[in-house]
Amino acid sequence: MNIEQESEWTSPYSVKAVPLTPGRQRSLSWVDASSGSTYRHFGQSNSGCWRGWLVIGSLITFILGACTAGLLVLWKYKHVLQKQEQHIHELRDTVEGLMTKPMSESEAHTLGRSAYVQELYCKQIWRKEQLGAGFLSGAHGGRMHAKHVSPAAAPPISGCVRMCELQQQQPKRSDKRWAYVMMSYNQPGNAEHLWGVVAVAGALRRLKSHYPLVLLTNTSRFPDGTDVAKALRRLNVRLLPVYEVDMPVKHQKRLMYQHWKIAYWKLQIWNLVQFEKLIWLDSDTILYRNIDWLFQRPWMWAQRDDWFCKLNKTKVCSGIMLLYPDTSDFKGMIQHAETMHDLTDGDQQLISSYFAVKRKRAINLLSDLEAAFGQCIGKPPAPYINADGSAVWGIWNMPSFVHKSGGWGNTNDNLYSNVCFMPNITMQLYTVGGATLNICQFHPLGPYWRRLFCDAIAVMGVKLEEFDALCDNECWYRGKRQMSASSGSTHRPFCGTINGTISYVDYYKKTVGYPPAEGPTLVR
Repeated sequence: MNIEQESEWTSPYSVKAVPLTPGRQRSLSWVDASSGSTYRHFGQSNSGCWRGWLVIGSLITFILGACTAGLLVLWKYKHVLQKQEQHIHELRDTVEGLMTKPMSESEAHTLGRSAYVQELYCKQIWRKEQLGAGFLSGAHGGRMHAKHVSPAAAPPISGCVRMCELQQQQPKRSDKRWAYVMMSYNQPGNAEHLWGVVAVAGALRRLKSHYPLVLLTNTSRFPDGTDVAKALRRLNVRLLPVYEVDMPVKHQKRLMYQHWKIAYWKLQIWNLVQFEKLIWLDSDTILYRNIDWLFQRPWMWAQRDDWFCKLNKTKVCSGIMLLYPDTSDFKGMIQHAETMHDLTDGDQQLISSYFAVKRKRAINLLSDLEAAFGQCIGKPPAPYINADGSAVWGIWNMPSFVHKSGGWGNTNDNLYSNVCFMPNITMQLYTVGGATLNICQFHPLGPYWRRLFCDAIAVMGVKLEEFDALCDNECWYRGKRQMSASSGSTHRPFCGTINGTISYVDYYKKTVGYPPAEGPTLVR
């Protein structure tokens, strides 16, 4: 076989060389000697082949890279999930410890954040339970089961406690006989201590509590003649008579405040055995968030007695308490008071001592985010935290329960400790230089309490001139009030002249002001 290759070089088998011209393909020719046939093979340039291999190699590299990255992301995601699950277990262990053990002194510095986690966790479980049981069942479960009210079916007790597998701590009852309870004892013809109850009842109504408010009182008529029982029933309040509870004579003269002798009467709420659980609320308080979740907690809880906002006190304040009524505990506290050598702090000292010493089961303390004095607003650790662990700027730590608004001067020993949680405009005024402010307009809860109170008064139908002034926006915000032409009274409740701000000079000089006194004894 003779071979002839056409190329730009001379083949030894060819008679002559055939040069390649531009655009001509390279070919290989040969002749079969036996048959005389000539064959020719055309070959392509290598550039297209290398292009294809480059594309295939790039695709393979991309696929391998994507798979590797996906595997890395999957491994990282799994690692993060494991860490989160571990963190959740740690939080649940913390919650379980908080719910079954009283807070020790060494744990006080972590109370704010850990107690908030507990509150948040229990609220989430409570909401899930309510959604599962349905609104109607939840409403029936919150009815008061006194003798004159027929029992209603309720979903089984569960919630936060059951989810933590601590249901054995709860009394095994088929019905939720839970309620809030307050007390208002007034001198004949006076209803002063009822006004705080009205605002709290309005808060429970606005915050959609599922449970009624029980009021122990000796007052049957408001000053305008309105029937107290009928009016308060519109706010889901049920009345019961209040009884005197004698404090041992040896303790009465040593009390820090003499009006605590009346506060001592709150011990009688342990005799309200028609209820399974009660949450006691003082009348100089307000609720800022729904606290129905507190009923789900086992054993007793109370406010921390931290009047000076140290955030680490372990004494009990009875301004708010979750309790289990039991006549044996009532009798036990009365007997324990006789054996105590000091009862300077009144009922809350007795209650704390009895359950810690006699019952050997101390009362748990709520966090400062759950319950605090009004003068401590802004000081508890906030639950709103940035990704880097820093606190979010602003005020994000309003307590669920606020005890007294606070006020001018030494609030431990004057009449201004609760100026914004009372319907008295005069006590809310503050004069600086030539300007007079309604200082409760500057308090974060001042307008809130006023609106709750005024809405509740309107629902009850109580008509008093001083409340007309308080609830008149022109009067409260600007110190002006338009009297209606049909008003039969010529008496104008005090509004005064109220300024929106003080002078630039007085503000930056920090000029000291004062509340205009209603009488010489009001400013000490």
